[in-house]
Amino acid sequence: ASSTMGIRNSSHVDRLIAVLITSLLSEILLYWLQPEIARGAISLSTWLLFLIPIVLLALLQTSSEEALFRGYLLRGLASRFSSPLIWAGLPLMLFSALHWSASSTLAINACVLVSIASFALVLTLLVYATGNLGVALGAHLGNNLTGFLLISHQQSYNSFALFNARPLEGPGWTGFDAVLI
Repeated sequence: ASSTMGIRNSSHVDRLIAVLITSLLSEILLYWLQPEIARGAISLSTWLLFLIPIVLLALLQTSSEEALFRGYLLRGLASRFSSPLIWAGLPLMLFSALHWSASSTLAINACVLVSIASFALVLTLLVYATGNLGVALGAHLGNNLTGFLLISHQQSYNSFALFNARPLEGPGWTGFDAVLI
């Protein structure tokens, strides 16, 4: 049975775990490039106290984005246009563009936007192949929880992260670093 969002009652924990593993591998590669990881300012007891509320807020945030970009916009445009360049491309470009950071260099922004567009493309393909937003929601949630709670690369979102890496919007990143990222 499907809900109105197209999320079936089956478990998507395996997709969440796959994204967490992929995020871990990405962090290892980023650590190799920039081994500047420090323990975050939040104490473990405070982190544990806020863990459930942050997970719930992240679920609200990711489910809202998935409902809009890979639910409403994707289906609405697909009902009007036959070309996937329109019905998949427009939401993908809009989703990616919303991640632009005015404080990052052009090279880092390009790197981040390509990375986010690639992730959004995978999420779109998962929704298209399965007819299910739950798959994309699980993957997106896993990605965001890694950044919000485990290791953050963004100064503006590192308050609850156990570890902070060198912020991508910080100075000193080169074009070569962006290519490696």
